[in-house]
Amino acid sequence: MSSKTLSLFTSLVWLIIALISGLRVSKAEIPLQNIQIQSEQQLREAAQSFDLARQIEASGNIEQALTIYYRLVEEFPGTLSYYQQLKQVLRNSARYSELHQVIDNHIRLNPNDLQSFVELGDVQLALGQDSLALQTWESVLGRFPGNVLAERLVLTHIFSNNLLEEGKSQLERLRTIKSDSSFFSLDMGYLYTLRMDYSLATDEFLLHLSAQPQTITTVTNQILRFPSEPEVVSMLREKLQRNGSTPALSILASVEFQNRNFQQVIDLYVQLEVQPEGWFNLGRDLMAEEELGLAQDVMERILSNPDAISLYEQCILVLAEIEDPALVEKEKERDGQGAKGERDEQVSHPHGQAGSRVAGLVGVQPAAPGHPRLQKHRGKEGRNGPDGQFGHALTPCSVSFPAGRARTMRTS
Repeated sequence: MSSKTLSLFTSLVWLIIALISGLRVSKAEIPLQNIQIQSEQQLREAAQSFDLARQIEASGNIEQALTIYYRLVEEFPGTLSYYQQLKQVLRNSARYSELHQVIDNHIRLNPNDLQSFVELGDVQLALGQDSLALQTWESVLGRFPGNVLAERLVLTHIFSNNLLEEGKSQLERLRTIKSDSSFFSLDMGYLYTLRMDYSLATDEFLLHLSAQPQTITTVTNQILRFPSEPEVVSMLREKLQRNGSTPALSILASVEFQNRNFQQVIDLYVQLEVQPEGWFNLGRDLMAEEELGLAQDVMERILSNPDAISLYEQCILVLAEIEDPALVEKEKERDGQGAKGERDEQVSHPHGQAGSRVAGLVGVQPAAPGHPRLQKHRGKEGRNGPDGQFGHALTPCSVSFPAGRARTMRTS
């Protein structure tokens, strides 16, 4: 074969290879496109099937709905909504053996699904496998070491299943490992409150407060929701006084106000060295409770404080309101002539514009001038009246109370 013929043959071979390669590439591209279109179509059909299954479930045909859910979970294991709905139906139907299998299969495919691991313990407990459930929860802590979410989830599920002693043991172990005696204390406070163990709840709330004093609003709200039985109030006094911290004594003042022990509140304010704005707020709240004598004492205390000059005008107006609400009303009506449009919002406020600023600062909405509850004068009996249901929070918060009233207070 001549060199020219060999060169022509070689070129022909390379041309054939190139053509074959091009055909292979083009043939490979078409199935990939078809697969993508088919996958999108399958997703749409799956979503339609899911909607249909939910309608069937709502109609009461659980078995037919489960058939569809099972198929969807098998064909689309990555779609969590199908998995979650299947779990919910099985749980609601108390089909715990099937639920155990579904969760177990899911964990094999998703070994880092923390929630499913924790739920597996719940199912094992429902099946009467208490020891196995505790082992599962223990394994979660080992699988996710140092994971605060895992620790909180495990403790929550142990306690929510009424395994109190097991939970307390696990909690103490975690607190020791973490060198954090206040870990999970707020949650424990809630738990003991639900169990009506108000003494232990108080201990846990104070433990939490010692580590996070900025959460005093939350803790105060919870403690003020305790029942007002004498033994509960006595317990709170003993624990809060013994604790002696500023947050604890602030909560105690709230408790005393709730029980209408107003002189004790004033004594605690002195001990806490409350700022003038806090005293002003207390004075307004005492007026709302028709404790006009004590309210006047508080306002006069502010006037004797050289650091409270910014509140002098407001205090004088409050004292005038206590002495003669009608006179204050007349003055406001006279001042309002010629500037009604600008002062419409101020007329209803006994302190005018400056008073509005103070009210906004300390979170108070004073009573309208001339309100019947302010007609009584200094010397009213019952300054420390009987136990009541009114709640008074010393922190910048608005607390819900049985009577539907709230007070907002700032002590600094």
